[in-house]
Amino acid sequence: MKYSKWTIIFVCFFLSYSCEKENNEKEITPQFQFIAGEVSSNINYVDFEPDRLLLPELNNSPFIFIDLFNDNSWDFKIVSSWEASHPGIWEDIYISNSYCNYFEVAIDTTLSELNYYGVFAKIFTKGDTLNSNEHNWINKERVFLNSTYNGNTIGPWINQKDKYIGIRNIIEQDTIYSWVRFSNSEENSNALICHDYAYVGLEKN
Repeated sequence: MKYSKWTIIFVCFFLSYSCEKENNEKEITPQFQFIAGEVSSNINYVDFEPDRLLLPELNNSPFIFIDLFNDNSWDFKIVSSWEASHPGIWEDIYISNSYCNYFEVAIDTTLSELNYYGVFAKIFTKGDTLNSNEHNWINKERVFLNSTYNGNTIGPWINQKDKYIGIRNIIEQDTIYSWVRFSNSEENSNALICHDYAYVGLEKN
């Protein structure tokens, strides 16, 4: 059976378009969603009992090490910092990297200019999807949650209760997503209470 030249060209174009469309659909389809506040059998969950208070104070500023793999090597830490800097005092809470692996924090770009030192982490509500390309992710030595200068607190956490930050660690061929849940302290606007965290490996790089 003979086919015309235009018939063959049309068939080739159709097959090429179908394959390209299928490949593009595969690229944008996530393996599954990682939801802020979600706890299930395939998610590693750690509950702080009792909750951990992060209150920057002179000679007594606590921090929390987050070890995702129970290998006695922390992957990132949440720091409360008190620092005298002429002519005032900085009281900050921020996320810091471990220098051992590559990690990124989802940031709030609308607040990027509020802090002299850097940017603020984005606040998520329970049910929000974390593994989304819609978020702005950054690798930085310090990503702030709260910042207080001479008693004036700025940042997105004032009066917030049971909200989340999103973090992703890129380790060799894997991307590990995490959420950490905080509340603003009712007694101190510059203090945060850390309740729990969870993580799961979602993507192959």
